[in-house]
Amino acid sequence: MNTLRAAALIAAGIVAAAPGAAQQAPETFDVCADPNNLPFSNREGQGFENRLAEIWARELGVEARYTWFPHRRGFERNTLNAQDPVTGEYRCDVIVGVPDNYDLAITTEPYYRSTYALVYVTGRGLEIGSGQELIDLPRTTRDALRIGVFTPGPAADWLARYGMHGQMVPYSALGGDPDVYPGQIIENELVADELDAAIVWGPIAGYFAARAEGVDVAVVPLRSEPGVQFDFAISAGARFGDRETRALLENLIARTTEQTAALLAEYHVPVIAEAPAELVYVTNEDAGTISIISPATQTVIGEVQVGTRPRGVEVSGDGNLVYVALSGSPKCPPTMPDEECARLDVDKSKDGIGVIDARRGTVIEVLPGGSDPEEFDVDAAGTRLYVSNEDADQLSVVDLTTGEVLHTVEVGSEPEGVRLRPDGETVYVTSESDHAVTVVDARSAEVLGTITVGWRPRDSIFSADSARAYVSAEHGSSVAVVDVATSSVLETIALPPGSLPMGLVLSPDEQRLYVANGRARTVSVIELETSEVVAQVEVGARPWGVGLTADGRYLYTANGPSNDVSVIDTESLSVIATIPVGQTPWGIAIGPPPQAF
Repeated sequence: MNTLRAAALIAAGIVAAAPGAAQQAPETFDVCADPNNLPFSNREGQGFENRLAEIWARELGVEARYTWFPHRRGFERNTLNAQDPVTGEYRCDVIVGVPDNYDLAITTEPYYRSTYALVYVTGRGLEIGSGQELIDLPRTTRDALRIGVFTPGPAADWLARYGMHGQMVPYSALGGDPDVYPGQIIENELVADELDAAIVWGPIAGYFAARAEGVDVAVVPLRSEPGVQFDFAISAGARFGDRETRALLENLIARTTEQTAALLAEYHVPVIAEAPAELVYVTNEDAGTISIISPATQTVIGEVQVGTRPRGVEVSGDGNLVYVALSGSPKCPPTMPDEECARLDVDKSKDGIGVIDARRGTVIEVLPGGSDPEEFDVDAAGTRLYVSNEDADQLSVVDLTTGEVLHTVEVGSEPEGVRLRPDGETVYVTSESDHAVTVVDARSAEVLGTITVGWRPRDSIFSADSARAYVSAEHGSSVAVVDVATSSVLETIALPPGSLPMGLVLSPDEQRLYVANGRARTVSVIELETSEVVAQVEVGARPWGVGLTADGRYLYTANGPSNDVSVIDTESLSVIATIPVGQTPWGIAIGPPPQAF
């Protein structure tokens, strides 16, 4: 450990000086920085990273000293990793701002998160408040735009995704001229009306928009979408292997949180919340899409084209894959006579289980899933799928590794809900026409028996210990409570008149059961200790799929005919948001975001 680092760690209280040893005062806080890259840094110390370095240095009781080099290719080689040829000492030890998990330095925990932003001069004809509004502009208006972007980068990728190649005015992100800095795109071209808009990193957008003279520059933060990441967490960086300096920096960051927040606000940096801990995936049966909702903002942040009639949906444990049931069979509602349904077109080539790469937002393969796959469940290891085949009265067991159908099991008539027991022993398959649940051995695919429940069972769910199961009965207006060990119904919980129970979800503490009531347009809330319905919450039209965040705070219902999702705050038991999605939302799955989201 060099003298500066040791002394700094002592000053920060991270390590103790040896007993009896004289504490050698640290001399400087050595920073690697760009001499001409506002709003981050410059030689005059006017950048917010300069200011932040000064704050950290003051915490240590030392002065900040800089090693300057343009932040281009070779920056780390000429600063952080460069050694004095005479003394062997490194020229600097800290980069104040780098992307979290940067591949050229060891990084601290992030101290802020920002996003790319669209900037434009108001009063010149372009008035938009979001990226989607830009995409939705009339074609003639959109085609006439000149939008400055740095390439390579997410802005260019995003515009290309929406067919706006011709509107891009490219600028090199890796230019070698040290007198050129990214903010000039706003100071010069945008203000001079040579561009209609530009997309730049948020701190650059906020700082230079606020400084623009004679014009009002609007700043529109952009939201990430599957396949295009706009928001990034920013950390401080140290040399690989220098864990002591990283610990020092993390200590400084923790001690100066309020000062950092004030500094970012002073420089007009658009700071956004951390990436969502979960994402909500909603299948839109008639649109052939999946809408992606962020619980952090209760808004749709992306949409994925998946195929025909997507219904059941599940998320892998790591969030990187999303599975969706696709069907080429026609929609035949209960009111349609069987003869009329039989005359409708059927395309079995469209049946399957779509596998979506959640990081890229694309379907990477379609696995066989039997005929007319509707609902399914995935085992904890992510190796098997159990799929209901409604028009064939079967359950298909699919090997996710090989993509093969391992077993085809005859179950009850019109199978729908599929639920794997948490201990992985058995699978419950609800049979709408037989008013029963078929119990299948998860390993051998042998039918172990049936359990008679209420009329037209739709869904089931297990307690975490696999001791109890709950089965909704649409036409029975009830929920059956099943003892799993004996496959017997312990009690039947009656719901309020008119309830048509369908999707089920348990609260994390398993004290409550939430029941989506379909055409009744409500969600029933059952206290399981007393088996009493304690609330009926009105939601959208025909809620079917239902999902709950891991903390139990927000409940989501897919409301088919109203083309939206209701969000219920489970503390107040009130709808706090109604989110428009695609046509005929059907299923809901909630899981972690993909690792690169």
